[in-house]
Parts: sequence; structure tokens; C-alpha cells
Amino acid sequence: MQTSRPRGLEWWSALGLLLLAFAIRVLTLTHQSLWRDEVDALRFATAPWAELLRTFSLPGWNGPLYFALLRGWIALTGQTELAMRYSSLMWGVLAIPFAHVLARRLANPHVALGCAGLFALSPYFIWYSQEVKMYTLVLALATLAIYALRRAIDGERQIVWWAMLVIATSAAMYCHILAALLIPVEMILSLVWGFGSHRDRWWQGALASFACLTLPYLPLLRWQLPLVLTPAQTGFAYYSLDQMLLVLLSGFAIGVSGMLPMTALWPAGSLLLIGVALGGARWRDQVALLVWLLLPPLALWIISLNRPIFTDRYLIWIGTAFYLGVSLGMAALWRLWKPLGLIALVAVAGIGLRGVYDQAATPIKSDFRGAAQYIRAHQAPGDLVVFQIPYVRRAFDYYHPQPYDWAEGLFTNYGMSDGEVDAQMRAMVTGRKVVWLVASEMEMWDQGLQVWHWFESHARRTDMVVLAQVTLYRYAF
Repeated sequence: MQTSRPRGLEWWSALGLLLLAFAIRVLTLTHQSLWRDEVDALRFATAPWAELLRTFSLPGWNGPLYFALLRGWIALTGQTELAMRYSSLMWGVLAIPFAHVLARRLANPHVALGCAGLFALSPYFIWYSQEVKMYTLVLALATLAIYALRRAIDGERQIVWWAMLVIATSAAMYCHILAALLIPVEMILSLVWGFGSHRDRWWQGALASFACLTLPYLPLLRWQLPLVLTPAQTGFAYYSLDQMLLVLLSGFAIGVSGMLPMTALWPAGSLLLIGVALGGARWRDQVALLVWLLLPPLALWIISLNRPIFTDRYLIWIGTAFYLGVSLGMAALWRLWKPLGLIALVAVAGIGLRGVYDQAATPIKSDFRGAAQYIRAHQAPGDLVVFQIPYVRRAFDYYHPQPYDWAEGLFTNYGMSDGEVDAQMRAMVTGRKVVWLVASEMEMWDQGLQVWHWFESHARRTDMVVLAQVTLYRYAF
């Protein structure tokens, strides 16, 4: 009885954290408007079956498995914001028990509960649990894959866990192309853990598993290697390696709102360093943690030297290693002096909760919901709606399904004279008394804002509404 009660308390505590994580995520699930990437996910998922299935073998296509799964989910639940985002919420919550059992195996029950608690309150994971994208699914699959690897190395039902490693890693790659960086991480982890294992023949399972993960994809290198090695402009900003690491630290520690000062990174960053250096984990596990944390950003930095592609959410799955390291740091301080450990816990949890509040209370995503509602309430028959950039019309149409007259803003970034702009704009608005300009990310399409300047010079602005990442202008001619 004395041994079962603490274990029972641990699992009840883990269940409580799971329920807390679900409640935090579901309460603010629809606070933010769908933005263009989320509407793209809906569009890809609802494409004709033949077109969707073709993406599984289409070079350069990203996330076909996620879109296939989302298609099934939409068929069951519908296309509302709540229904579609609930899928990401489920994967985000499911990642917590995967992280809990992995941390328990690598450390101890207290560290495991700390890691699960950090997952539950993570503003970063909460944000992506509320977005119609594949990121929390990749997080769950990557965490499951690393757990399966450890179980296989430990020699327990090896065939089952090696198979689980292959399935989870393959699924993650088909959900996001950069999850392929899991494979070198897993290879190194298998060596770090395997040569320290007393289990015989672990290497046979490792060789078979990594053969399954690599050999079928060797033909793809014909187009992937030239793509990676050829310098190109991608639309992404270039980040140095230290900048990448700082962006990732900022996301995991304080979320995506950007409203907290950089000093808010210190508690989590310091605890991570303490956890990796003094957390009490076996040295092989400490090395494994560092590999999981640092190898993916390093690889992405090397790729980005030729074609920048870094966005922090692409590496969301290293967040498991981050929170495990922070939890190890809190445990180390607790052992040193309990009040110090408690202060660290309160600081990290408090900063995380502040990040959660900022994300929920502040409109951050492009507010096409508000834009569509405002124009629908104020437009008249015959009004023309011009989109700059044109791509955002899909997000606008999600909230404005009724027919209306619309036009694409001009693309001027390859050079267009003011005279050419004038001629094309006059042709666009001929016969219109009122034109609405829906402006979002205009510089991507019109770096000199020539279209906006034309409206300001040739029409009378009668209304302007500033929303998150979207501005509406009403012009009378």
C-alpha cells in the first residue's frame, strides 16, 4: 500500500494536468480569427480526393497526411472554427501524456509531472493547439517516436516499439516535411542510449528501423538535394544560428504575443541550462537532451544558408526536450533548497500564464472575421472590394460567403511605373462609386504601396478601420 499510493497520486495529478490543459485550450479556442494559413488548410483538405492523394507523391508538397486526416475530421464535425481547431487541440493535449511517460523514463516521477505541467501551461503549445495546422500533431508524433526509441533500446517488446518508432516518425514526416530532421536525431540518440544499454542486439532493430525510414526516400533526393543546395529567395528572413535559438527560447518561454520583455526569458533559460548540466539525469540522457535540442536548429541553419526557411513553429517538436530540461532544472533547485525550487516554479508558471493571457486577450492573427463583418454591414450593391494582397481573399470569403464584386490588387514588386499603375487602376474601378480596399501584408505584393497611394490621390477616403493585421479603407469616386 505504501508504494501504490504515491504512484496513484502521481497518475491522478497527471490526469488533473491533462484536464487543466484541455480547459485552458478550449476556453479560448475561437478568440482569434482564422488567418490565411488556416483557411489554406481547409482548402487543401477539401480538395477533390484525386488531387489530395496526388500530393503524397508530389515533389515539394508539405503535409499531405495532415490534410487527409483533417478531411476526415471535417467530414465528421464540419467546417466551423471550433470544429476544425478542436482537431489541433486534441493532438496538443495528447502530446502531454507522451511527454509525461518519456520524462518519467528518462528521469523520475517528479520531473515527469513538472514536464507535463509545463506542457499544460505552455503559451506556445496552447497557441498551436488553437490553430488549424499540423504543428501539434507533429509534436505528439515526434514525442511518441522518441519514447518508442527509448523503450526499444531498453529492450521491452522491441519489435512493437521499433515498429512504433517507424510509424510515428514516418507519419510526422508526411505531416510536415521538416520532421525528417527527426531521423538524424533518432540515429544519434540510438547510439547514445544503445551503447550504454545492457540489452543485446538492440542495434539490429535500430538498423532495420532506420533502413525503413531512409531507403524508401532515397529516390526523393534527386529533387530534394538540388532544391536544398541551390541558393534561392524563399520569402523567409535569414536568421543566424544564435538568432534561431533566441526565437525558439522566446516562443517556448513566453509564447507568441511578443508583449513581455526579454528579461522574461531568464527563468526558463536559466533552468534549462541548470537542468542540462546538473539536473540529475544520467550523462547519456543529458547528451541525448542536448542533441534533441540543438541538432534540428543547427541543421535548419545550414539549410537556410542557401535558402532561408526558418520559422520557429517548424521545430515545435524540440519543445519536449526544452520543457524536460526546464523541469530537470527545477528539480535540481528543489533538491538544493526547496524555497529556491518553489520560486523557480512560480516564476516559470507565472510568466507562462501571462503569455497565455496576452495571447487570449490580444488580437494577433489577421482579423478577417472582423473585416468581413464590417464590410458586410456597411457595403452596398455595386461596391467593389479590392484585396491587397489578393491571397487573403480566401480567408475573407470564409467569413463572407455571400456573392460580392471583388478584384485583385496589382503586383508591383517586379517594377511597375506610376503610369502603368494609373492605367490599370482606372480600368479596375471604372463605373464604381465606392471601392473598399482590404489591406493586409501589402508589402509582400506592393512594396512601394503604389496601389494605396493611387487610391489616396484619386479618391476620397470616407472610412478607415484598423484591425489586427488588416486595415479597411472605403473610397468614394
